[in-house]
Amino acid sequence: MASNNICTNILAKGLINKSFSAIGPNIAPIAQALDLASPGEPGQAADGVFWLKDGSLLIASVESEVGSNSFIKYGTYLYGTLIDLENKSITPKDVIMLVIFTGDVVDPPAPHVLTASSITPTYAFLGNFDGYQVIDDAEKKLGSGMPLDDEELLRLIFSPLMGTKGKRLDILERGIEVAKKIEDDDTQSFVAAGLAVVSKKFIKGRFRAEIKEWLSMTSLAKVYQDELDALSSLLDEANSEVKDLTKEYLTKAKEALEVKKLKLAAELRSAELELQMIDMKAEMEFYMSMPL
Repeated sequence: MASNNICTNILAKGLINKSFSAIGPNIAPIAQALDLASPGEPGQAADGVFWLKDGSLLIASVESEVGSNSFIKYGTYLYGTLIDLENKSITPKDVIMLVIFTGDVVDPPAPHVLTASSITPTYAFLGNFDGYQVIDDAEKKLGSGMPLDDEELLRLIFSPLMGTKGKRLDILERGIEVAKKIEDDDTQSFVAAGLAVVSKKFIKGRFRAEIKEWLSMTSLAKVYQDELDALSSLLDEANSEVKDLTKEYLTKAKEALEVKKLKLAAELRSAELELQMIDMKAEMEFYMSMPL
């Protein structure tokens, strides 16, 4: 996914071998998340670009409404991504524009073909799922000592967006409580990162406090700390390099000053000798000019 954000990177890594078929459309599993130049204005880029295991390219965008300019926006995503791939001399086997609608959208958009690229968007409707039921099913399975499979993990991540706007925060809070029961640290980090990334686009206010508190209790906290430690180490190295360069510069400056001093001393000595020679010549001429 196009971001250097830690949560986004963890989510992208965890999505490998998983498929968006878990929330509707029949799509091949993900082989790799791509970090491409994001087309459009800030906040108007696609939410993710992926290589699929069948050789196709998937461009995904999560939307909460169908506007009159929606298809222009999807076309912008496609055009920008394909241009970036062309610049890298990469040609995908096929391109899928996946639009994931939150529970706010119940009716499919009118049929529309993106004529500029001859690609018809593929839709996934999260409103077809009951977010509360997804969470209840996950809680029961975890309670029985069984791990969640890939489809269940993806549905749990998208569960807050399965409800309408007024229910999202409540579903998110319940989803967090259930995800805390996941025993495997890597899987819990994947779900934590997923809920953080997916929900951030649509849930405001208390969202930040809820997620921040939970992240501090998961293995993601260690990931962040490791990242901070790595950055701190790089900063120390950079500062050390600056000090070394400064010391080297000062040493060379001191050496240059010594050379200059020696040169000035030599020039002064030369000038003194010249004056002595002039004095000697003048004295010689004086004595030579005296009458015998």
